[in-house]
Amino acid sequence: MKRPAKAVPEVAKVNEAPWLHEMREHFATTGHYRAQDVRRVLGNPWDRVEVANKDDGPLMSRVAS
Repeated sequence: MKRPAKAVPEVAKVNEAPWLHEMREHFATTGHYRAQDVRRVLGNPWDRVEVANKDDGPLMSRVAS
């Protein structure tokens, strides 16, 4: 059986950031993610994000202050 081609083959060539590797190792060891790692991946849950669709431009988002 022939294996399907990877959707994005260049992704395999990207080196993982050290903090991401540490996050994966911590999860493999403990079974959970640390809060600071989740915030780094997802962003601060307390920051509000506004999304606006302008007629003359693309969809835009930003962290509101």
